[in-house]
Amino acid sequence: MDAPEAWDVTAGNAVIAVLDTGVDLSHPDLAPNLWVNPGEVPDNGLDDDGNGYADDVHGWDFAEDDPVPQDRNGHGTHVAGIVAAVAGNGLGGAGVCPGCRIMVLRSKLDLAGTLEAIAYATRNGAGVINMSFGDGSFSRLLRRAIARAGARGVLVVAAAGNQLGDNDMRLVIDEDGDGAPECCPTYPASYDLPNLIAVAASNHADRYGYRTGCAIRNGEVLPRCAFTNVGHDSVDLAAPGVDVLSTFPSGTYEVLDGTSMAAPVVAGVAGLVRSVHPEYGPVQVRNAILNSVDRPDGLRSWWNAARTELMPGSFTLTDGRVNALRALSGSPDARIARSDGTIAGARRIRRVAEGRVAWPEDANDVYRKRLIQGRRYRVLLDVPRRKDFDLFVWEPGTLEIWQCWSPGTPCKLVASGVRDRGEDELVVFRARRTGTYYFHVNAWFTRGPYALRVARR
Repeated sequence: MDAPEAWDVTAGNAVIAVLDTGVDLSHPDLAPNLWVNPGEVPDNGLDDDGNGYADDVHGWDFAEDDPVPQDRNGHGTHVAGIVAAVAGNGLGGAGVCPGCRIMVLRSKLDLAGTLEAIAYATRNGAGVINMSFGDGSFSRLLRRAIARAGARGVLVVAAAGNQLGDNDMRLVIDEDGDGAPECCPTYPASYDLPNLIAVAASNHADRYGYRTGCAIRNGEVLPRCAFTNVGHDSVDLAAPGVDVLSTFPSGTYEVLDGTSMAAPVVAGVAGLVRSVHPEYGPVQVRNAILNSVDRPDGLRSWWNAARTELMPGSFTLTDGRVNALRALSGSPDARIARSDGTIAGARRIRRVAEGRVAWPEDANDVYRKRLIQGRRYRVLLDVPRRKDFDLFVWEPGTLEIWQCWSPGTPCKLVASGVRDRGEDELVVFRARRTGTYYFHVNAWFTRGPYALRVARR
């Protein structure tokens, strides 16, 4: 990914917030690169800069509500080292942006703590926030907080998840058995926002991430060895996230796998880009990174959990792996067309729309039409023989497809047709209010043409 070559241009000077389990504040490979709040006097018990947090020298602990965001887990320390471990000191390795400063935001990664941490990072000068966490619960509040951070110049980088799922699809994967889905989609990575980059994991061979030890033990790469989530519309690119050596508490180092390790690689690259181009806003930084990826052939196939086999196709928006050097001169202009498989990219339908859906590169098509309150409507999806297509109707105010299934989130689903393979989908409903409704066609791991008809009944 040409990081050493990028360092010949800049080692970086941006502030990158690591919203995670905290950081080992005394680690010799991290301590020199911790962000220092210029308006705060350490250990005097006062809120010198008036930001509402006393003695917040390096950040804040939102889990314990104190100024010492010390890591007790290891995850955050590992992530921080990938972002900005010190270079050239003879210890461990170097972070992707070794001249950047790490703002430490410790949280239980619950909604309240995450919202407060995002607000803190935004108000206190972070240009990038790394979020190496997520689950399958859509939150309107979290989406709004990330969007507001973007309006104030902040880019968010998020891990795509490790459930071997496709974030363009609705897959209920409850890994820990607590009743709350971890996937799919995975949030915050799957929010369709212009200031967010979602990152899959790749390995040293530029393949989508699988655990090397598992493959060695079995003599081949089996589905159970693979882990990274993908999504042509919902995941932007891949970055190294397998066998990653980085900092760990007590001054040690560990090798870990995961999209949690891939996201901070991209956050570090974003820090480099912001350092070279301080005039760029978050959308321009994102564009520069996405427009400059390498596209190795190995990223044209993925182990599919639903099919338990290696599938060819296009599995991220760019089909690429991040390149730090090229990102520094990447075009800041939007060169990738907005997907028509999202609410924001929905196309207008009058009465009939004919199209084609094709998993994985175009699994969803979304249309929009203004309906009148109290009127009844009939929506028919003509499905080809032996094809499994589903139909969903979303009401006005919907922000994302699939948001309905999250606990505590008002359901925006008006009607759905999810019949068996090869059967047409028909729904009839009465519009609850006047406004723009969305008609969503989904290809369940298949492809083919369709005709969608919307008419008054």
